Amino acid sequence: MKKRSVETGNPAKIRQLNRKAVLSYMREKQLSSRIELIQHLNLAPATISSVVGDLVDENVLLEVTLPSDNKRNPGRPSRKIKLNPNVAFVLGISLRIERNILYIDAAYANYCGDISVINTRIFSDIYPSSTSTYEAILQALKQVVETLVSALPEGANIIGLGIGIPGVVNNNCIEHAPNLSDIEGDRLYRDMTALVDYPVFLENDVNLLVIAKLEKKPELRELNISYIFISQGVGAGTALNNTLWRSSGWSGEIGHIMVPFEGELRALESLIGCDGHFSQQLSEYGVSMTNSASWSSSKMDMPQVQNIVYHYVNYLSLAIQMLNGTFDLDKVVINLSNEPMLEYCMPMLNDIMVSSPLTISVESDTTGQNVVAQGAAFLALRRAIAL
Repeated sequence: MKKRSVETGNPAKIRQLNRKAVLSYMREKQLSSRIELIQHLNLAPATISSVVGDLVDENVLLEVTLPSDNKRNPGRPSRKIKLNPNVAFVLGISLRIERNILYIDAAYANYCGDISVINTRIFSDIYPSSTSTYEAILQALKQVVETLVSALPEGANIIGLGIGIPGVVNNNCIEHAPNLSDIEGDRLYRDMTALVDYPVFLENDVNLLVIAKLEKKPELRELNISYIFISQGVGAGTALNNTLWRSSGWSGEIGHIMVPFEGELRALESLIGCDGHFSQQLSEYGVSMTNSASWSSSKMDMPQVQNIVYHYVNYLSLAIQMLNGTFDLDKVVINLSNEPMLEYCMPMLNDIMVSSPLTISVESDTTGQNVVAQGAAFLALRRAIAL
């Protein structure tokens, strides 16, 4: 492959591209040498020397001296470069509605992607509410931003804010938010952009879940993998070989797909969501889809509960088959706060999917939905570095 150089094409643009390539590689590796950068980025030594020199002068990269790893010359120290973790920070926020209560989760990350989580804020007094719901949500977001900023080192350089939205987001415009209709449109983006002096990025919450998983689990990056996220709504985020799948329209919003049910068409999320038909049936027997403690062996043995779960699993498998038929997946991960219930469902799921080579697993996040807020911070970091 021909090496790129600043003499080819637009010098300023190529220099910016080279800078982005170096920063992206350093985010991935954390610690590197100039020789490794030359080899992996296929850039000329002079180009690497110039770009790295600028980044060191700007305090974005730090020079470090390590004991030699050269067995032939053990006395000579090794000079490496690494990202300065405190040169910049990003903020991540996610909105979610569960049983008509608004939760706002928050996290921040330093330039190396090290995450810190802030306690979830609960705003049960503003949703559902009057026509002033939007203003109340905006004020709540302002408070969370202030809390995040106060947790950073004094004078910290903030370079981006990511916000997770439970709905359809295209180009920072919220096309549909089924349980937060007041924030639909581009008003939230415009108001949040006016509030802060750094870029704001809006994204679907399930897509952010996938981004967070890929950042934290490198072994997933070589797979075609979908996450089915079950809460009040139902969504799916898909990564194909470490690339988040996106399309125009309502990509990921599988909950709104209409499926046959008792002689009529029903939205999938109205059946398998945490407020859906089967959830309501289970609640009559003291079982909550959002509360692991409610799922006991005595309740599992009840024929009525077993029958409800059987029908629930059939519709859950339908969602999996729709995703696999589209993407030819290696793995599907089902995310629900009631992990014991999902574990109980697994034998039935495996029986239904017996002819599929798919790996199906379940997980729950003990930190609630903070993983989406972390994904929002990672998104802000990715986008800010790419600017």
